Amino acid sequence: MAITLELPHDIEPRLEALAAARGIAPTECLVQVVRDALADGAQANGAHVPASFAAMSERSFQLPAPEANARTIALLEELLARGVSEDPEELRQAEAEFDDLMAGINENRRIAGARLL
Repeated sequence: MAITLELPHDIEPRLEALAAARGIAPTECLVQVVRDALADGAQANGAHVPASFAAMSERSFQLPAPEANARTIALLEELLARGVSEDPEELRQAEAEFDDLMAGINENRRIAGARLL
């Protein structure tokens, strides 16, 4: 079933943060939250709040302060300003570096028992 949902502005960043913490896309995270709510027997009257909804509350998960990301944002802006290379050798090297990065990430995730990317 496909559903179009307009999220309130205060929920959207919390959903994105929860998805990032789980290492999944926000849409997949929302499916998990709904699945958890249904599995937990959530009541329409709000008498029961599943753990996945509680994790989205402001008290249990805080986004980092904007200044905490300033160096990362500056680096990304610098990379965007450089543009994309069309040199085949540079592209091959970049793909090889990315493959190595993903192999390392997945090795850590495999050891931790997490889903591979």
